[in-house]
Amino acid sequence: MPTATIPLPVKVADLRQILQDQAAPKAALSALVIFHALTSKELRTVLTTDLRDGRLFLPNRTVLLAKAIRDRLLTFKAWCRRG
Repeated sequence: MPTATIPLPVKVADLRQILQDQAAPKAALSALVIFHALTSKELRTVLTTDLRDGRLFLPNRTVLLAKAIRDRLLTFKAWCRRG
């Protein structure tokens, strides 16, 4: 029998706000967690080389990235180039 999980006590308005954050890294990483439920370990160890062809390749799964994620990652890439 599957174990029940308790969702994080987060307000939807707070999630929307963080997804629209002007800090590109924060918005991109938050979107990965919100849309694809990345664990803190996955988030800490993900590399840019793990992102290709619209997918995130993790050790135990491959995630087809939502368009919202891909858009934020493109914004993040542009932000990195401005450096």
